[in-house]
Amino acid sequence: FEKVEVETLPTAEQYAGADAVVLDDDVEVRYGTDPLSGKLVVDKTVHVRARILREGGARLANVQVGYDPAFSSVTSFSARTVAPDGKERHFAASDGVDAPAMAGFELYTDNRVVNVHLAPDMPGTLIEYRYTRHWHDPRLETFDQSFEGDLPERRARLTVIAPAGWKVESEARRLDAPFAFPPKVGHESGLTTWSWEQHEMLALKHERFEPARDQTALTVAVRLVEWSERGETKTAPPNLPALSAWLYDLSKPPAATDAPLELARSLVRGLPDDATTRARTLYGWVRDHVSYCAIEIGIGGMRPHPAGDVFRLGYGDCKDKATLLRDMIAATGGSSDLVILFAHDGLPERLDV
Repeated sequence: FEKVEVETLPTAEQYAGADAVVLDDDVEVRYGTDPLSGKLVVDKTVHVRARILREGGARLANVQVGYDPAFSSVTSFSARTVAPDGKERHFAASDGVDAPAMAGFELYTDNRVVNVHLAPDMPGTLIEYRYTRHWHDPRLETFDQSFEGDLPERRARLTVIAPAGWKVESEARRLDAPFAFPPKVGHESGLTTWSWEQHEMLALKHERFEPARDQTALTVAVRLVEWSERGETKTAPPNLPALSAWLYDLSKPPAATDAPLELARSLVRGLPDDATTRARTLYGWVRDHVSYCAIEIGIGGMRPHPAGDVFRLGYGDCKDKATLLRDMIAATGGSSDLVILFAHDGLPERLDV
């Protein structure tokens, strides 16, 4: 970390009403290939520097870095504090706790969080940290950076680096609408660099019944759409139909065993030959007899479990229950498809593949 002159840092008097001020908020996304496997890998490095101005700013001293072991890992972490008297303390990941992201849900999700509390956290303290998260399986991964937030910011930046010829899509949005914020593009040493930067941003004011902050703030989202692995061109789903096709193939587990199919036929026996009546009856059975339990370890967050297993165990998540219902409807002569519904806080959900 660079040397800090405490007397040059911003003061509480300069930012009336603010608990802290963010001096730097840098995100770097670097696309590349693994030297051994030749497959796509991504490194995202985050560097934040902020000064606590009032007691409420102590929350910045609680640094949390999330990751999911099936797809990514935290490869580096370093942090420091500079007290008002200039004394420095340094921290590593080993000074914190690597714990499940949701306590008590280890059997349902393998997401984890590295938690490091930085000290001191009194007003006047500078908080600074840098970490890198490495994706060894970055399928369907979108990266973004917000250029507005709850605190005033001196500088925010997003940098994206990829081998020349690889294609990266980006979109800037504010108030959930497209926003004119083109990147600066550079080419050097076989790499292409895109960068977005903003200076001296005011804190956003809270309003009653406001939408989610990630929809109202100026945000830039990027994703890789075309790259190369061992000389072969790879592409990400370019639109909703392509994404739908990928999910359709992913959601075709082995057919259900005989037990749920026989039960489905018995449930509709004697009912009118009406598709709606039969579907409603089967839906009611799945709703009442299969408990909701989300097990989303690794690819399990996207791929449903076999309908026979869901029936035998008596539990599953939304896509598991829908898969069982689909097979039961098919056993009675009907047809159905799985459909993804997004909750979106009152504003349309953009396609973040």
